[in-house]
Amino acid sequence: MSCACKLRAAMAVSEGILDAMPALKSVGRPSVNAAAMWRYFTRSVYQSGDLPWLACREALQNSTDAIRAAVRARQIRAGSGLFAVTWDGDARTLSFEDNGIGMDAETIVSKFLTIGESGKAAATSSDEAAGGFGVAKAVILGVSSTFRWEMHSRDNQAVSEGAGEDVSIFDAPPRQGTKLTLYDVAEEHVTRWDALRRAYVSIEDRLRELLAACDLQDVSLTFNGEAVALMFDRKRGAPVRVDESWGEGTEAKIKAYRRPDRGGAYFIRLGGLLQFVQPTTGRLTSDVVVDLRTTQRPGSTEYPLNAARDALLHDAEATFWRMKSEIERESESSVKPQEDEVLAPDEGVGEAGADIGAQLDAVMKDPELLALLAESEGGMVALRQAQLQTPRTPDPVASRAPAALDLPPEAPGAYERQLAAASGIVLPTGRDGLLRSLNDFAERAPDFAPLVQQTFGIINTAGPLA
Repeated sequence: MSCACKLRAAMAVSEGILDAMPALKSVGRPSVNAAAMWRYFTRSVYQSGDLPWLACREALQNSTDAIRAAVRARQIRAGSGLFAVTWDGDARTLSFEDNGIGMDAETIVSKFLTIGESGKAAATSSDEAAGGFGVAKAVILGVSSTFRWEMHSRDNQAVSEGAGEDVSIFDAPPRQGTKLTLYDVAEEHVTRWDALRRAYVSIEDRLRELLAACDLQDVSLTFNGEAVALMFDRKRGAPVRVDESWGEGTEAKIKAYRRPDRGGAYFIRLGGLLQFVQPTTGRLTSDVVVDLRTTQRPGSTEYPLNAARDALLHDAEATFWRMKSEIERESESSVKPQEDEVLAPDEGVGEAGADIGAQLDAVMKDPELLALLAESEGGMVALRQAQLQTPRTPDPVASRAPAALDLPPEAPGAYERQLAAASGIVLPTGRDGLLRSLNDFAERAPDFAPLVQQTFGIINTAGPLA
């Protein structure tokens, strides 16, 4: 039936009225330039320019959802999920493979190849499906600079020969799950400058670390055929309590994992999958992992993440930044400030420095002080021997995350640490530092407290040293 006939039947009006209406010239619907939209989502929606990292995260997200769907469909056993990443540096190909539920030809065309469409609308929580915006495939396929890729899913082989070409789907031998191979990964992505570590990091290390930062109890992760160990042990870490709301339908479990340096960061995960890493703006002696769970669907008012899943929104954002501020304030206060400065012998100390040196020389030549120090020598040796009998065992490092920035050379106390490392001797910093060292000695060796008090008197009588 023609459009005119349909209009007549629907309106049930006379021929005269219809004849007076303008003639219909054409029919259309809103459309989009697919190649342009792919480039837009790849480069503009996602803040990070590390496309392989983002593609791996999104592929893992899709595969995890597909694996859980396969478990519900009784195609595989719970806990037997597999996700494998393979990087071929010579061919510059990146592959993702899983044993999930896979896709039929209709799903590939109508869902996978359509930006904004998703097959996860029926999911009820992030444990069932953490994705759902329908934009992940843009960054996954956009890793190929030429938009060449192949995908084998169920009994379908989808092949793309370029951005301006149609995607062809052929019959293929049946398989459990999906394997996607991306060709022509741009050379710029093979190594990438990491501002936190001040170094170039290879694509292998970046992708392996992404997988290691996740916590998926039902999915085994491999990179280039090797199992990936967890970066954060489930049985370790110190719980961090946050009483504020993360938004309606969203909750968070937070743990801090000790680091050997001061280069900690915040790892935001959803359903156990790493979403993004937030660097610290202050001193942080631990890595903090925020594990989110939500019953909100993507795009809803209370969903805690943006479409690119690289930033928090609404209540979750406000609560995170308040938590971050509190954690870093406590971490900062736990480190004693080094307010005094130690001058190297070869440095020009100026008139004030020379005066301090003269006062110190005078005090150190005082016969009474030298006698007191000689008398205390035996006790200090005995104390050290007692300490060696029960040596302190440092707490094991809980975080296996790569170290971030070291303290800059000009940081307070840097020279003292260099001097101690070079000579094995830690000098007190000025008069206050000397007094603190003596006081610390008195606390550890109460029998020498009277001797320390006499030393205090000698130093105070000599006048200020700093």
